[in-house]
Amino acid sequence: MFNLLLAASSSFINDQVLTERLSLVKQRRPDAEIHIITQPHWTKMVRDKIRCVVHPRDFALYAGGATTKAYEAILEHADGAVIFWDGESKPEQQLIRRCQERPLQHEVIRFESLKQELERLRKEGKVEKRKKITVPLSSYAKQRYKAAHLEWSKKTNPAAYRDGFYSGPKIPVINSGSRGSSFIVQFLEWQGWDATTVSTTGRQLPDGTWIKGTTKLGSADVFATIKGKSCKFEVKHSTDTPKQDQLDRQAKARAAGGISEFIYTREFDYFFQVYDKIIAGTF
Repeated sequence: MFNLLLAASSSFINDQVLTERLSLVKQRRPDAEIHIITQPHWTKMVRDKIRCVVHPRDFALYAGGATTKAYEAILEHADGAVIFWDGESKPEQQLIRRCQERPLQHEVIRFESLKQELERLRKEGKVEKRKKITVPLSSYAKQRYKAAHLEWSKKTNPAAYRDGFYSGPKIPVINSGSRGSSFIVQFLEWQGWDATTVSTTGRQLPDGTWIKGTTKLGSADVFATIKGKSCKFEVKHSTDTPKQDQLDRQAKARAAGGISEFIYTREFDYFFQVYDKIIAGTF
């Protein structure tokens, strides 16, 4: 049996290239047993196309070095390696060096990540950097924001306010949905309520591996509790419109007795209308 390590930078997502390479491997080495480490975005692709052995990484023990440790453990019994490398990822760079040091039969397949491709096209003048659209806040929105900060300052730092050291808040520039979400969360916290932003995109580990977010699709940007009421606000910037999964999630929240609203940065005053009705108990 020929033990083959199949490795890839976390930015590798090319199903077609992977399929072609696996087919070629099986043609050359019908007895090959493929060993891979857990990579959420492409482990399934390998499993669907070819029988393989999956090696989990121990992030609890090795944290950011878990990928390198997993590679080293496999290399102890490997007869060869195929490595998809974007030219930047450190774990795969170290793996290539280990293969050279042994020496171990290996093949490095360079590829261009989506980020690298976009940067190259921008340098070549083929893609323009997306301009951020700033939506100006109304004088009413600014007034409410400042008033909330003033009352919060009086309660949290009365001595500074009494002695004339109070400084008003900096009005945020609303040029994205996330900025709008932060505006809402800050206002609600100054008013004494619980509020937080929610992200569905996931997070990146130190080794570059992307961990998919566990938040359900369609979840709102802001979760808050106001006067005992569950409130959710999805902020839409500029000409952005709701997606179907967001509409479905809104319907479920409302059916459960909660409040769920879309807030458009171009009509930000609507948020204060909703908030005032919640406080008054008329929403």
